[in-house]
Amino acid sequence: MKPAIILAQFLFLFPLLLLQLSANELEENNWHQWRGPEKTGASRTATPPLEWSESSNISWKVELEGHGTGTPIIWGNRVFLTESLNTNEVDPSLPKPEDQPDRVFGIKFPNTSYEMVVSCYDRSSGERLWRDVATRLVPHEGHHKDASFASASPFCDGERLYCWFGSAGLFAYSLDGEKLWGRDLGPAKMGASLGEGSSPVVHDGKLVLVRDHSRQSTIECFDAKTGKTLWKKNRDEGNTWATPAIAEHEGTTQVITPGTNAVRSYNLATGELIWKATGLTNNCAPCPIVDGPTVYCMTGYKGHSLLAIPTTGTGDVTDQIRWQANRGTPYVPSAVLYDGQLYFTQSNQGILTSLAAKDGTEVIARTRVPDLGDIYASPVAAQARVYFVGRKGTSVVIEAGKEFKVLAANQLDDNFHASPALAGKQLFLRGMRFLYCLEEGATSQATTKRGTETAPARPGLPADPKTVLSARLKGLVDTGKITGQEAIELYLTAFPGERENVTRWLDSMKDRNTDKPASTKPETQTAPKPETNTTSTTRELLLKIAKREIPEDYPGGDGHQPFVDKWFASAAPEQAGKVSQLWKDQQRLFPNMENRGASFIKILDYVRTEGKSPKAAVTPAQTDKPTEAKATKPNIKRKVGARIHREPGNITLGKTGTVAGSVSSQDGKPMGGVMVSAFDDSNRQSVSIPLF
Repeated sequence: MKPAIILAQFLFLFPLLLLQLSANELEENNWHQWRGPEKTGASRTATPPLEWSESSNISWKVELEGHGTGTPIIWGNRVFLTESLNTNEVDPSLPKPEDQPDRVFGIKFPNTSYEMVVSCYDRSSGERLWRDVATRLVPHEGHHKDASFASASPFCDGERLYCWFGSAGLFAYSLDGEKLWGRDLGPAKMGASLGEGSSPVVHDGKLVLVRDHSRQSTIECFDAKTGKTLWKKNRDEGNTWATPAIAEHEGTTQVITPGTNAVRSYNLATGELIWKATGLTNNCAPCPIVDGPTVYCMTGYKGHSLLAIPTTGTGDVTDQIRWQANRGTPYVPSAVLYDGQLYFTQSNQGILTSLAAKDGTEVIARTRVPDLGDIYASPVAAQARVYFVGRKGTSVVIEAGKEFKVLAANQLDDNFHASPALAGKQLFLRGMRFLYCLEEGATSQATTKRGTETAPARPGLPADPKTVLSARLKGLVDTGKITGQEAIELYLTAFPGERENVTRWLDSMKDRNTDKPASTKPETQTAPKPETNTTSTTRELLLKIAKREIPEDYPGGDGHQPFVDKWFASAAPEQAGKVSQLWKDQQRLFPNMENRGASFIKILDYVRTEGKSPKAAVTPAQTDKPTEAKATKPNIKRKVGARIHREPGNITLGKTGTVAGSVSSQDGKPMGGVMVSAFDDSNRQSVSIPLF
């Protein structure tokens, strides 16, 4: 080969080599996916702080506008985040939450539209650089109260940002905020409507998504540049939230996916199955961790299982599993692999176990981490430390190694479900209310800011009215003209749809016993009423309210929401705030209340009448005349006395059968327009039949 040709080829390949080295170095120094640069929860280059609080080591803190549980993604000087934002715009064709049937965990399907929002923040200052609404829709089903419509973490490959909002769609952005492509993959039907959560993974220009749910589960591979489907395979799995992992063996790239029925490895290039192994329990959520020729998969729901599976086999490799464990494994959090040890917590509890990755030998026996409490966030590791972030704002840092040693316990005024991110000297924590950037030596004074306030969503767009009001109220509080509580009540009066976010934050503030900075101005306030002093007296008050009659002026049925809206529009701020607080307490103390609509109306009436007895609606027991059924079920239009006659007959449990009978008025005349429901011995409704 001639020297000129050799030189030309070298000059062609040299920039590609530099580009590859640059990308690898950037990954090492950033947090480009939800389990970090090594896909293990660890960073070899990060030097995060050991200690922090609301008054120390906070570089910046941004108030979030929406709801989400995805991890912040760090690339260069950018921080990316996804959120879902309830617009409170009602679709009148959909049933109201209070009119829907009871579901497990009290899950309700929304009847309002949501915006799926992608934001980019300046890593140095916390200012929002850009914001885009990826899509706007009414979600087809609900989610667990601790989940979100923005549960998946984005993925950044240095060229594009990939954001997955589950059934709301998959989107790719340039790092400057230009939407490059989007895909609507249709709705998933999650078992029990618990919500979606698996995150996208990108490798060699291919994006992989796993969608395991109660209908036809799939794994799908896309061209990362265009969004075009390259291959798609059906999977025999139910609910799974685990994000897949990437492994290499003998030149073949594998996509490893946990599942209740099997852990499977697919060929990234073709989608063909390479190997599978069985042994996990239900509801897989923890992310697999690849360690050379071994992948660690674990589950912690309805049992505990950890499998160390070789990535070198083909076919069914269950009998080749290197080692396994059956105690202390996590349900929601993933494990972290650091210096040859696996660290993980039991179920969703702060109980730590550490095993030697090589053979599963127990290094740290199950130990309760002091003050941590329950945990959803996955632990992370750097600088010979392992970081655990509890749900109630307590973070515990331990020394990595063979002995359990707590180095620090830190507290923030927020609740945390999302996993942390590490990059450079910074630790990023995404709370339910705030995004924190923590850094050793940083001093935060007036650093709390709303993302929409620091940078416009797009040039030329008007400021967010919520942000404007927040800023004005904050100014009034800072100058001592109103109290913080009065500001909250005024904000909720203007934006009733924000009650869920505000009360969640208030919950986090009230659930901890930390010292608070002294107010710059003493507040003059009356002594608190005994009924709201403690949980026990709040419970007694709510039980008292539950015995009240439905007020006579309450229309029920379709008139429920207009009735509520009309009252809130004219109510004093302190009254609106009182209703909001009592309703929050009602849901917390009595989550299985029989009739949510009636319970809310009784609370509202208690507040508006200042506790006086209402003029109750007339009930069927007080009159023989048909009356509007305002007190209970809004779908019942009237109540009258009736006689139900059932013919003799038997129904075998679990089999189809028939029952004959009739419904008549008190004077024996046949009745129509009646709904008859059948229930089993456990009071579970099995069928409802209209009679005409």
